[in-house]
Amino acid sequence: MNRSHDRGHTRGASGLKALLLGGLLVLPAVSGRAQEAPAGALAELSLEELLGVEVTLATRRVQRLFDVASAVYVITAEDIRRSGATSIPEALRMVPGLHVARSGSSKWAISARGFTDEFANKLLVLIDGRSVYTPLFAGVYWDTQDVLLEDIERIEVVRGPGAALWGANAVNGIVNIVTRRARDTQGTLVTAGAGSADRAVVGVRYGGSLGSSGHYRAWAKHFDRASFADPAGEDAADQWDVQRAGARLEWQGARDDVGLDGEVYRGDIGSTTTQSSRQAPYTLTSVSRFAIRGAHVRGRWERRLTDDSRAELRAWYDHTERGDALETRRTLDVELLHSLRFGRHRPLWGFGYRRMGDAIGASPVTAFVPPRRTAELFSGFAQDEVALAGGDASLIVGAKLEHNDFTGLELQPSARLAWFPTGSQVVWGAVSRAVRTPSRSDHDLRYAASVFPAGGVLNEVTIVGDPGAVSEEVVSWELGYRAQPAATVSLDLAAFVNDYDRLRSLEPEAPLPVGFDEMPVVALPLRIGNGLFGRTWGAELAANWAAAPGWRLAAAYTHLHVDTRARPESRHPTPDSLEGDSPRHQLNLRSFLDLPGGFELDTTLYHCSSLPTRGVPAWTRLDLMLGWRPSAALELRIGVQDLLEDGQLQFDRNVGGRLATAVPRVLFGRVAWHF
Repeated sequence: MNRSHDRGHTRGASGLKALLLGGLLVLPAVSGRAQEAPAGALAELSLEELLGVEVTLATRRVQRLFDVASAVYVITAEDIRRSGATSIPEALRMVPGLHVARSGSSKWAISARGFTDEFANKLLVLIDGRSVYTPLFAGVYWDTQDVLLEDIERIEVVRGPGAALWGANAVNGIVNIVTRRARDTQGTLVTAGAGSADRAVVGVRYGGSLGSSGHYRAWAKHFDRASFADPAGEDAADQWDVQRAGARLEWQGARDDVGLDGEVYRGDIGSTTTQSSRQAPYTLTSVSRFAIRGAHVRGRWERRLTDDSRAELRAWYDHTERGDALETRRTLDVELLHSLRFGRHRPLWGFGYRRMGDAIGASPVTAFVPPRRTAELFSGFAQDEVALAGGDASLIVGAKLEHNDFTGLELQPSARLAWFPTGSQVVWGAVSRAVRTPSRSDHDLRYAASVFPAGGVLNEVTIVGDPGAVSEEVVSWELGYRAQPAATVSLDLAAFVNDYDRLRSLEPEAPLPVGFDEMPVVALPLRIGNGLFGRTWGAELAANWAAAPGWRLAAAYTHLHVDTRARPESRHPTPDSLEGDSPRHQLNLRSFLDLPGGFELDTTLYHCSSLPTRGVPAWTRLDLMLGWRPSAALELRIGVQDLLEDGQLQFDRNVGGRLATAVPRVLFGRVAWHF
């Protein structure tokens, strides 16, 4: 490839950490830079062109994937189309370093580099730059995150901290779902699918132009998904259906790029829960359905001030309602960005403000005190990218300063260095600090987890928040290598050591009499604290091979080790319980084969090692998809997910009383018509 000069608590872990630090200190500079890949349909791109796909998540600038000094992975529109994925979480299974475990018809546990949980709180998720993180538990409600999958241009995933640009909670990774510009979705699209799990998935989109510089699209989507079964084969009654619709407007001029989009949705989700009760047998199982509702609007205005200077104003407002959490939430976010270029420097800076208000009702076992809260977040960041040694290396240094209502000021710096020894190789290293600020649950929760009789009293184990909770923090060391050793082969390797402190814990407190029911009731409080520390280390490998014309193979492997301990002052009962929540090994192998007559045969094999803490055995899944494209306007696909096993336990989701469910074998068919 040609290159241009415009760079748009173990011995093993200690040794790896030393290697990462050494790599940061010895990255010299020797070579030239590659030109950006030409634009084209992703299905037709060569491996060299795939490495030239533009990404923005890692540096908030347009940058070639090959040049990024981060562990970045891009799921293309073509990957999604040919994978058979019918939801965003299922598409994320392709990413090395991500653990994606389905825990019910509408529930997933997704994390990066450890600490998997249905309420995982160290992965920041964005849709077109709009955060879908919820302050309720500092995570993501995956059952409400959806778009018309055909409108996704790419999904960018950065493993490792990104807090220097994106702020608190970008601790172990960031996911950004990037949808297509309105100008790229002109005409009409109709899609329809059905199967054993997705009983109906229907979408429609229409796009048009507004004069010579404006474009728009409007779309709607509906799906109805069947319920799963528990490990005993009983119906878990967790079926769900959602309807959503949205629109997007864009105008582009000589200096300005303006966009406005919005969406509304509503749905109903079934759930079988078992919760504590003060009446014998001290648990109560119920089947119910709850509603989800929401809407958002997002605006963006970018102006080119000079050839070397740009400013961008972004703002969005989001309203959500959830029946299971009895929660109503409103969020307003405004951000101003400014980028420059002078000499060898490319500084970028910005300011942000977010206002979050909620109202949370009480149930027989859960309450938040106070039930209403409004929080504000003020932030500012600055970053500079410096070209070194004539463009053969680059250094990126930046930091974000935030002020939140729980812990005050938080500083999150980062330094990244990239070296390009040849036109087809890059070696990079990074050291970063990030924090996970306390959530509403950490601060204000009251939850009756279990009740049992003993000693003539009813003992009620109660989890309570701590108004004095502080931020979890991590210092991360990373080293990576990306190369195209041949025209048909690409490799991407990342290694890391993450040191965590003040991880969330449950601290026993003195028993407290709270009333009388069948017998005297004594609360056994477990206060949410910051009593754990730990270390994770591992490596992630992704490879692509164009084995023959019309046949591409892709592979990804992840190795992860988690070690957690209790701080001296902590009395957390199971400090090592987090070690078995994430798999030690993950592997996926994908084959994309073009056949004569417009047929496509795609095969994916996933393997995930056991989760000892969750009691989940290792599992292997084989997916087969057959597609036919008789013309550019029409596509038909049929497939099966999990050909090897029907009823696969991927995660024990016995959280909040919800029962574990097994993922069934899925048969499906889909048709898409563009006109």
